[in-house]
Amino acid sequence: MPAVIYFHGGGFFAGGLDETDLIVRQIAKDADVVVFNVEYRLSPEYKFPTAVNDAYRALEWVAAEAPRLGIDPARIIMAGDSAGGNLTIVTSLQVRERGGPPIAYQVVIYPSLDLRARPSYPSRVTLGSGQLFLMNDDIEWMLDHYFTDRAEGDDWRASPIVAADFAGLPPALVVTASHDPLVDEGKLYADRLQRDGVPVEYARFEGTFHGFVSMAMVLPTGARAMELICDRIKREAWCPPND
Repeated sequence: MPAVIYFHGGGFFAGGLDETDLIVRQIAKDADVVVFNVEYRLSPEYKFPTAVNDAYRALEWVAAEAPRLGIDPARIIMAGDSAGGNLTIVTSLQVRERGGPPIAYQVVIYPSLDLRARPSYPSRVTLGSGQLFLMNDDIEWMLDHYFTDRAEGDDWRASPIVAADFAGLPPALVVTASHDPLVDEGKLYADRLQRDGVPVEYARFEGTFHGFVSMAMVLPTGARAMELICDRIKREAWCPPND
């Protein structure tokens, strides 16, 4: 069986398995894959880079245990939303640096890519005042708990968008929301993947906000996004490599 390793959001401070239970169940059912929902350790008890290390160890564990679990180690997909999207990208970069375990595909959903202090993306400036679910002040508050020193945000393991390049990363689906303060970061990541020769599909959902995918039971845009996510995971997981 193919496998998906999923990392929840929550600003490295909140969130957990319950919040993503419906998402991962739908992925398992509709994409016909085994899903590992990872409960990485959170701040303030566990500071950066604990979550980063937990994410990479989760990948190592799934790859090492693949024969026992009936998992194909060549068909491991990584996915995550918000902070979990950050961990998906950072883990992909670590795989490139360390030479494995291989990742077949990455799905990043409204990822948080730049954890430096108050970066000046236009979407952060115009959409981050709090009317649309996610506030810049809340982001800063959570990161104050995540970092021991805010200078750690300059590390690519915290802010993957500052990595020198993204060549050699797995093909990607990048999902964003038009009214999300993080939308510019997601688009920038997709553009840089394309620049560096990585196959990427960028999907921006209009008229919606950060977190909308987790509300797929009540938001039509969330349902459409989940349909796309499951379709792309199924396609990448089950199509023969030469197709």
